Amino acid sequence: MSLSLISPKAMAWDDQQDIYAPAQQHDSFYFGLQVGQGIHNSESFNDFNISAYTGRLGYNHTNHLGFEVRLGQSWNEDDIGNGDRELDQLTGLYVTYSYPINRKLNIFGVAGVSDVDINWIRGENVDEYNESGPSLGGGLEYVVNNKARWTLEAMAYVESDINYGNISGGFRISF
Repeated sequence: MSLSLISPKAMAWDDQQDIYAPAQQHDSFYFGLQVGQGIHNSESFNDFNISAYTGRLGYNHTNHLGFEVRLGQSWNEDDIGNGDRELDQLTGLYVTYSYPINRKLNIFGVAGVSDVDINWIRGENVDEYNESGPSLGGGLEYVVNNKARWTLEAMAYVESDINYGNISGGFRISF
């Protein structure tokens, strides 16, 4: 048996035993769903509240590099201390990079651009905000098999007048 460390793509034992699973299945599409807690400010961490979901549709260009579209929304308001906020809509385009840690675990990064609509509810007043900007995040994937993954992720979607991020868990299925 020999181990090649020349490139991430080459990180595999011979055909008798593989230690590193491919980060993603090459040349395949995938879909997924994340559910998690919206993060607006430091008050967002006072209570754990599953408040938002995000659908993912992507394409694995190589074993490590992919491209993804996301659509999200909240079904619950987040208490931020001086009112409530809810994610009315999230859309975005992203580049993903995944790297295997071992046979069952990958680490990944996400970078792209997002457009986010947030409602800020203070009593009877509802202020609507639309923010667009760069997004950055990352997480871990647990490899179930070569088509399915469980994911844990932290994303900062926009940081401007209205900040929005998400800590979430979910799944991803290649087809």
